[in-house]
Amino acid sequence: MNRISSRAAVGSLLVLGVLIGAVAFADEFDDFAEDLNQAWVQTNNVQMLNLIGARLSADTNDVMALSARMYYYVFADCNLTNARQTADQLYAVVQQESDADANAFCLEMKNEVYAISISESGPYGQAEIEQIHAGLSAFPSIRKCLWLSKKIAGE
Repeated sequence: MNRISSRAAVGSLLVLGVLIGAVAFADEFDDFAEDLNQAWVQTNNVQMLNLIGARLSADTNDVMALSARMYYYVFADCNLTNARQTADQLYAVVQQESDADANAFCLEMKNEVYAISISESGPYGQAEIEQIHAGLSAFPSIRKCLWLSKKIAGE
């Protein structure tokens, strides 16, 4: 897979993340998503990591934080090794649940990350970062994170 194909795969992930809807009502997941979206719009990677880290320090198996961290590694940090490790951890946590839909959805999320070639990954240039941020008004795939978290929580 060449660098252009990897970028196309990332673009496909962005489109899929926007298309998947989540039930809209205020709760801890929505509040976290709103805060993460704000940090994304401001291109504030430190804040994104702080938000994710705070949830994970309270619960290392927090599905919302793990899924957000996985996508952070894909879209902000460009570290596919860490993204894959987080995808594996997320999938292990979700597999402990008895919800077949959540398990299948999480496996799709994991497979999306694994579909991107590590050999073709690397830091985005400034122009690519600006293009990603200009094209998205929200943290990439946040709706997927919300759907999975709410599904596991029974909401």
